[in-house]
Order: sequence, then structure tokens, then C-alpha cells
Amino acid sequence: MVNNILILLLSFTASFAFSVTFGIHGKDKLLYAGLGGFLVRLVNITLSSFLQNHFGNSGLYYYEIARGIHRSPVNPVRIAKSIGVERTFEHDEQHQTHLLTPLEALSKELEQRLKKRNLSGRTITLKIKYSDFTTQTRSKTLAKFVSDQSTLFRIGEELLFQENLKNSVRLLGLSVSNLNVWEKQNQPKYIQLQFEFPPHERKTE
Repeated sequence: MVNNILILLLSFTASFAFSVTFGIHGKDKLLYAGLGGFLVRLVNITLSSFLQNHFGNSGLYYYEIARGIHRSPVNPVRIAKSIGVERTFEHDEQHQTHLLTPLEALSKELEQRLKKRNLSGRTITLKIKYSDFTTQTRSKTLAKFVSDQSTLFRIGEELLFQENLKNSVRLLGLSVSNLNVWEKQNQPKYIQLQFEFPPHERKTE
């Protein structure tokens, strides 16, 4: 419905500009408006059919995505798979040791975000984006869930010095995945039931 209205408005606008330019007035203006709407719709149908015939369902998918149409259902509640923080430097950093200070700040911020959601994770990932915009990630998975700043910083530092930098660093990021959100969801819930029994009466002989 919205697409039809937009097409109609576009066709009338285009036909009005065309009529003003070439001095077309009266009923002929409406005729050009209808013709413009028909041509716009015809082009859309032809283009969508062409893409679908040559690229299958993916062609139609990208045709609709380019027009802001997405048919997948909206999920208002998404379970977080990872939580991370990043920092882009004002000037590219060339020395690994100079990255320890921002890494410590990132670990503190990440701890706060995890505690705010009452989450912890087992996999810590360090993200390094170089000045040439190439990205490198280094990860380590632990045996237990962690969320404290000292552990996050220690593992981040270990990953940072795992190998030498390939170039000057533009961005540094630290994230935690393999969260305990699934364990929290699957924990059994116990309900205490209370029953009231009538008082026991002893029989007298």
C-alpha cells in the first residue's frame, strides 16, 4: 500500500515537472501522470523478475532489501552472545607497551558492563584494527566463567603480546563470549508447595 502511494506521488511529481517544462496543460497532464505511474511500476516488475530469474530467491531478497523491505519477523528480545568494548585512537599507536593503558581501561569498562547484566563468560577476545584497516582477533577460552577486571586485563595482556604487531594500531577492542546466559536460563526452578492438613483426632475407647 505504501509503495503504491509512493509510486503514485513520484509519477505525479515527474509528470508535473515534465508538463511544466514542455507546456502541457489540462487533461493531458493527468494522462502523463497515469502513464508515468504505469512505467514506474512496469520497471519495478521487470527488474524484480529479472533478478529473480537470474539469481533465484537471493535476487528477490536483495531487490526488496534495497527498498527497505524485510520480511523476517521482528524479535524484540535477543539473547546476547557476547559483550565487548572498543576504543579508536586519535593517533595510530605503534608500540605494544603503550596499549596497556587503554587495555586496562577497556577491561574496567567491560567488567562494569558484565556486572550490570549479571553475566560472565569463558572466552576472552582481543580485537586489533591496524592503520590499513585490516583486523586481527586473538582469543582464549578459560575453564571457568570470569567477569572481574583483573582477569580480563591479564588475559588481554597475554593476547596482546602473543605476537608482534603487524602495523600501527588504530583500534583496540576487548570482548567476552560463551556467556553464562544459557546456564541461567536452563537452571531448574524449585517451587515450595505448602499443604494444609486437617488436625488429627485421636479416637477414645
